[in-house]
Amino acid sequence: MLLVGLRAEVTGDAAQALGHWRGKVEEIHDEAGAATVARALAEAELVVDALLGTGLTGAARGLTAQVIEQINRSTARGGVPVVALDLPSGLGSDGGALLGHTVRATLTTTFAGLKRSLLLHPAAEHAGRVVVVPLVSRRSKWIVA
Repeated sequence: MLLVGLRAEVTGDAAQALGHWRGKVEEIHDEAGAATVARALAEAELVVDALLGTGLTGAARGLTAQVIEQINRSTARGGVPVVALDLPSGLGSDGGALLGHTVRATLTTTFAGLKRSLLLHPAAEHAGRVVVVPLVSRRSKWIVA
């Protein structure tokens, strides 16, 4: 798994999920890491996009924007499918306008319910096929669908 950023800076639900991950995590935090991303994309059979969360309020910048563009170029060239978790990275959840660099997903698995941007254009064009996935907690036995 490639993490664009530093593990120590991951917070909230993402930090909890990352804490359960038992595989290798390679932190990408500078321009040298962009070459690692390019190599990984060249070998990928599937890209899972979870770069940014749903609280995005502005355009992706810096290394994150660069990685989004790498994903889009690589997958367009090679036809590799991109599965976005909740929203394609770079897409705000509330409106149809694009905020800036945005992942072009083949499939978006969104959680609990649809976000407005998955329905409104031009943002919806970046989502691909959209599937709503219910949230299930094994601990408290709740389901949000």
